[in-house]
Amino acid sequence: MQERLFVAKTSGRAWLSLCLLLTLLPKSATAADNISITPYLDFNYSNNIFWDSTAVSDSTFRPGLELNLDTRRFNFFLNADGKIYQSNDYLNQSTLYGGFNFFKVLSARSTLFLSPDFSLTSFKGDMSYLNTAIPSLAVGLKHFFSGQLYSRIGLNLRHSNYLEQDSFDRLRLAAFWEMNAFFRTQTTLRLTMGMNYLFFPHIFSEMPVAASASGRVEETAAAVVAADPHYRRGNPDPPTP
Repeated sequence: MQERLFVAKTSGRAWLSLCLLLTLLPKSATAADNISITPYLDFNYSNNIFWDSTAVSDSTFRPGLELNLDTRRFNFFLNADGKIYQSNDYLNQSTLYGGFNFFKVLSARSTLFLSPDFSLTSFKGDMSYLNTAIPSLAVGLKHFFSGQLYSRIGLNLRHSNYLEQDSFDRLRLAAFWEMNAFFRTQTTLRLTMGMNYLFFPHIFSEMPVAASASGRVEETAAAVVAADPHYRRGNPDPPTP
């Protein structure tokens, strides 16, 4: 019974987010400058997929489909993809990711941006306890120094909601700074700096129960960070927006 409720809860959130995006997209279609649908396939190899002392190596394929709609001030996006591990197939996952970027021109060189998004990640079998719903919000300032050089500074707030394991839930507040340089060879050089603050509300509230639990808390937190796709080494999606 609980499994059926969980499946309904997960699929319900996914369809609600998808319907919201599909409702917003037609309203902006008449003013759209560009609509694009892009299939893609990413390949990645890492000699340490968990970024810990076990040093498990594997390669992954990531097939997906991306929908983008651009207007003067908005960029709507919707992605659906899967991540397929060659040797550790129990880690295979599918992700639905969507949101929009809002831009407000402040001057000839400076632009304010606001970027809310939502992602739903689903595992199968024994790894289904890692199913997550992650809303995120980024706000900041983008400044162009020249046609080939620009910088971004801002804040990002993200809530990782583990649908079956409340003790894994966490909030992340990140301050970031980026410097991007373009070259005529169609190459981009990016320097990123920042600071993250992680808050595990359920773990902190349970720590005073027993002093011996501290070791288990640290072990659990490390396992969560290792299992989260945004923190795995070699993940093609950068954690900062």
